[in-house]
Amino acid sequence: MKKIRSQIVQGATEIIILQLLKEQPLTCEEAVQKIYSKFDVLLNHAFVFSLLGEFESEGIVFSDVAGQLVLTKKGDLLRTKLVENYTKLNEPIRSNLMKDFFLF
Repeated sequence: MKKIRSQIVQGATEIIILQLLKEQPLTCEEAVQKIYSKFDVLLNHAFVFSLLGEFESEGIVFSDVAGQLVLTKKGDLLRTKLVENYTKLNEPIRSNLMKDFFLF
């Protein structure tokens, strides 16, 4: 089960990080630790650092004076769009799994 959870978290890392940044500004280390505490999945720091660097260069986040990353309006719009798309893609899977699960 942990392997499946790890694969899901890795596949949704962008959405997860953007959602965490919506809640509060974070450093790379804080983002990795929050993901670990919420999902019991330890992501590679270099991967998260690289992703956050891409976000910053694309104007999705900016670095404040304390070195924490803050979600921009552009980032929040992207977060909303990604969450909507993720939900739309997963709803048919979820409903079919539940339907199959309850067929005896």
